[in-house]
Amino acid sequence: MKLILKCKFNILLNYIFLKLLVLKCKESGRYLLVANTHLYFHPDADHIRLLQMGFAMLYIEHIYEDIITKLNLSDRRELSLLFCGDFNSVPECGIYKLMLEGNVGKGCMDWISSTRIHFNTREC
Repeated sequence: MKLILKCKFNILLNYIFLKLLVLKCKESGRYLLVANTHLYFHPDADHIRLLQMGFAMLYIEHIYEDIITKLNLSDRRELSLLFCGDFNSVPECGIYKLMLEGNVGKGCMDWISSTRIHFNTREC
């Protein structure tokens, strides 16, 4: 595979790091958009991770559409997406519901996780 495009995007909502790159398969000519992230680690910050994931998904969708346009792809199956990383979460948390269903209701337990998160200067 050949590196086509490399993007780096930082969202300062406590901490998120998102890297994107596009690969092209020499044999088939198809493309793969790879997104990799590392979400905030604090155990009582499920609400922060939900927001980070929401922003990441919106940004990835924007880049996906931009690549379709820039590469003039007529068939969306020519561009696959792989989203991976350290989500610092478990399947029972809202992040997975957000990724699978596209939304998380206000009744989700993640929204009421601790709002008192302590930061030291090395984290900020």
